[in-house]
Amino acid sequence: MDVSHLIFELVPNIISTILLTPRNIFLTCITFIEYNMRTLFVVLGIVCLLSISCVFSQPTLTITEIHYNSDSTRNTGDWFELYNYGNTSIDLSLFRIRDSSATGLYLVPPGTIIGAQQYLVFCADLSRFDTYYSIPNRMGDLGFGLNNKADGIRIFDASNNLILELFYIDSLPWPPGADGYGRTLEIIDPALNPALPSSWRTGCILGSPGTAFSPCYNETIVVSEINYKSSPTQDAGDWFEIRNIGNTSVDISNYRVRDSKNKNMYIIPANTILAPQASVAVFNTPAKFSNRFPWVSNKVGPFIFNLSGAGDCIRLYNADDKVIFSVCYGDDAPWPEEPDGNGYTLEADTNFYFNRDVNDASSWFAGCPEGSPSLSTPLIVIYRRVLEYNPFYIYLTRHPTNSSSTQQMKTLLGVAILILTENSLLHTFL
Repeated sequence: MDVSHLIFELVPNIISTILLTPRNIFLTCITFIEYNMRTLFVVLGIVCLLSISCVFSQPTLTITEIHYNSDSTRNTGDWFELYNYGNTSIDLSLFRIRDSSATGLYLVPPGTIIGAQQYLVFCADLSRFDTYYSIPNRMGDLGFGLNNKADGIRIFDASNNLILELFYIDSLPWPPGADGYGRTLEIIDPALNPALPSSWRTGCILGSPGTAFSPCYNETIVVSEINYKSSPTQDAGDWFEIRNIGNTSVDISNYRVRDSKNKNMYIIPANTILAPQASVAVFNTPAKFSNRFPWVSNKVGPFIFNLSGAGDCIRLYNADDKVIFSVCYGDDAPWPEEPDGNGYTLEADTNFYFNRDVNDASSWFAGCPEGSPSLSTPLIVIYRRVLEYNPFYIYLTRHPTNSSSTQQMKTLLGVAILILTENSLLHTFL
């Protein structure tokens, strides 16, 4: 951002100019000005005792990513990422890094330079970090870790002036999906205030240390639909959908599924292969699921735990038991409230999955009545498109109650939505 000048013309022969930038911290002074035979006290900031007019400009640094609690299967150690958003290099020699305690202290070695528009990662444990990442722009060991529940990161310059600080917690309003589920805290935009929880999102599995954020293209096996609380009259039990949004088939045999508790685990059976855009429903109550969805053949289960109706997490692990995906949902606004026992599911728009924060409520919406488990092309996505174009529409149920024939039901699944203009039928999805 261009530097602007705020000019105070207090008397014809006294002009004070103060540089303003989004992150500048000013040390100014009390100036005594005699004007019209009276004393005018101009208090512009903190008292500067050594000069009549002085300005201290904060280095152009911000914190852009934090990994304070690793998933136990990919323990990278704690780390955070510093970014120089300015146009000149900054000498970090003898800068001090502290957590929120009185004892945590790391002294940046002499000769440490962070270039313009560059990143530098500070690691609690370099040996753990280097097991998962191969980047040159990292340093440590810090000599202290970041607390899994709540902590702070404070940065002081070589003169011990505080120039940057933030304090996070592992629950709302901070993104809870970074708390031990494989993801990091990632700033939404480096121009935002890192001290505000609204400035942050959850990043990809393992994050992106040392570089700018990029979409999570490696996360192709995802959770795309969640039924965590059925309607009492249409109870299918708890279930969720695993979808392959990649371009190649994936064998997910022996993949593990966990909720927010490590002890709760289900192993996907052998010979479970997902073609591109295909999905499989994972259920916990066979009789209830089959009663509501007798035509669904691409299903596995049962898992022996329940999904919480008050918010929970679902984590996917590969056959080597390493976390590859995680999502944490809520049941209160801003999350859709229709899935909370009102007969709908949580549905993710997989067309935009790579770019979105899967732990943010805006990435999810209320799906069809009772959901659409294991459909290759979820009709709820079509339904959402209808709403975006704002035509008149008719929604037809896909669960006919007067037929028990699986084949008939599969046939009827094709006719789900009619899009109408004011006067005529525009298109039918078959």
